[in-house]
Formats: sequence, structure tokens, C-alpha cells
Amino acid sequence: MGLGCLPERPALARPTAYRPAYHRPGPLGTLFICIDALDECPPGHRIKLLYLLNQILQKSPGARIFMTGRPHILGEVEKHLGGSAATRSITPTKNDIITFLRAKLKEDTMPGAMDESLEQEIIQNIPEAVSEM
Repeated sequence: MGLGCLPERPALARPTAYRPAYHRPGPLGTLFICIDALDECPPGHRIKLLYLLNQILQKSPGARIFMTGRPHILGEVEKHLGGSAATRSITPTKNDIITFLRAKLKEDTMPGAMDESLEQEIIQNIPEAVSEM
């Protein structure tokens, strides 16, 4: 696999394959790039991706990048994107976590494997553990 979910280039490709093709947005508007879960990208690929995103921002100042990721990669993002990055920390509330857990529990493919007391224990303990982090 190449950069995250991008397929690798053919075997004949050289490191120059990482040079992005630049296309300035036309009269239709601004270029928007959305990347979810950047922290899940392997570190070596993440560095290359951040380098390419920095190149895009330098060549296309109107480009906007929206990324999500866990806090531990913030330093990497700031290092590679520098002043081009504005960050916002978003922390889920206890209610957000409970809502998420209930939705996931409804998707359970083996509903008979869990009784009500286990479900209640999950709903009670996980949000408390997360809030202590």
C-alpha cells in the first residue's frame, strides 16, 4: 500500500513519484482536501503525506486542508505544515461517548452474547475511564 489508502506506484517508479502534480483551482473556487484519522497512517507514509500537503499549500495558497487525528501527532503536523496549520482540540463529552457506545452496541452481530448488566457496565465504565485520560 502507498500513502495511506493510495495504491503504490508500479515497480519502475522512482522517488520522484512523490512529486505532486499541481493544478491551481479554476474559477469554481477553492481546493479542499479532507484527511480523516491521520494518526492511523504509518509514520513513514505520514511524513511523506505531510510533505506533499505542505508542497500543495505552498503552490496553491487558496488550498484548504481539513485533517483529523489524535493529539500525539500534533507536533508532526506543526513541524511539517508550520504556520500553514491552525489547530483545534476537540474533546468528546461523556454524553458523546455514551451515544457512540449505544450506537455500536446496537450494531452487535452477536446480541445474545451480552446481557443487560454487561451492557450497563460498558456504558458506565468506559466513559469514566476516558474522562480520566
